[in-house]
Amino acid sequence: LPVLFEGGPTDDETALRAAVYTVSPTYFETMGIRLRAGRGLRETDDHTSPLVVVVSETLARTLAPNGDAIGRRIRVRVPYLASFDDVDERPWRTVIGVVTETKQGFTPEVLPDVYVPYAQNPRSLQSFVVRTDRDEATMVEPVRRAVASIDPSLALSGIESLAETVADAGGQRRGLTVLLGVFAIFALGLSALALYASLSYTVVQRRAELAVRMAIGADSRSILRLVVGEGLSTAAIGVVLGIVVSLAVGRVLRNQVYGVGTSDPVTLASI
Repeated sequence: LPVLFEGGPTDDETALRAAVYTVSPTYFETMGIRLRAGRGLRETDDHTSPLVVVVSETLARTLAPNGDAIGRRIRVRVPYLASFDDVDERPWRTVIGVVTETKQGFTPEVLPDVYVPYAQNPRSLQSFVVRTDRDEATMVEPVRRAVASIDPSLALSGIESLAETVADAGGQRRGLTVLLGVFAIFALGLSALALYASLSYTVVQRRAELAVRMAIGADSRSILRLVVGEGLSTAAIGVVLGIVVSLAVGRVLRNQVYGVGTSDPVTLASI
């Protein structure tokens, strides 16, 4: 969502984009997000108090490159509160804290985070995060009872562990990776078959030459070294060309990989 700040862009088209979350005060502790400056959210940050936000370090550096972002004001298009299509209708919110970054996906890009107090942005649909040192399956019923004690009409759905959430988020990318891997193995098999056929054809064509070499004293080991050496020379040319092409194509695939560079020497050497 677009984020506007004093001294920055004044419209959504040129505004900084950020991930906007509506959270309770204990969200940061539950998710292991550390406070870097200022303070976190409090129960007193409700509809009767001034509008506040907590931002991530990336956004804080944008707001105040040479100073403290605490006290700076931003306008953010908060979901589920109102559409706020008109920029001037969006209220100013004061930055009260700076926290560490989070990852929203399997890409190198780090999107800034904005955290709005739930009490200042109530919504009918909300996710709950529960931190436990026990098996997550044993926590379902206690959570249901806790929610029912607040309002028996509330229903829970989509209950899953954080590991399952991450796995679901990467499912499409993982499927594409497996598909590319299958094609790569198929291409490798075709290459090996083609190299074998080329060597076989070369040996058949040079049968008379090889027979003469053996007649004048060459043993089977030297003949094998001769044939295999020529095959390896061909393979070496292919490897060099393949590395050059992979480095060029890697620029296109840079946004499709996570945790490893497209020109990682260990990966290239392994392949």
